[in-house]
Amino acid sequence: MQEVLTDKFYSFIKALEEGDANKIRAMSEKRFGQEVVANLDMIKKNEIKFVKEDKAQIKSDSTDYGDLRANLTSDNNDTYIVDSLIVKGVSVIRSENDCNYDYNLQKNLDSKGMRFYMHKYFTGHMHYYLHLKY
Repeated sequence: MQEVLTDKFYSFIKALEEGDANKIRAMSEKRFGQEVVANLDMIKKNEIKFVKEDKAQIKSDSTDYGDLRANLTSDNNDTYIVDSLIVKGVSVIRSENDCNYDYNLQKNLDSKGMRFYMHKYFTGHMHYYLHLKY
């Protein structure tokens, strides 16, 4: 399974480098594909290149302070593209999901390739969401 996902990821990256709008639209979620295709000229203009390194490994960042991250200057010079991430709790069809404020994001397993979205309905706010629905 990981090999299939890895091949699809690199196929998508190749489509980005070649500017293949049809392939990008076919491989990606609708809104994401539209945004990427709309900005293909920026990729060409900035000459962004993707390098595949099989030896790269994701390391946990002990200085990651979550939501405060934007206020910090990191001493981590490495950038990782995670090509296989398990996401639970939301649909791949974005229109079926609620607003991002309706979810609690659990990112403590990001370095292991897992991310969980827990809807606030299940964390004690069910009366609020039932009131909205009915």
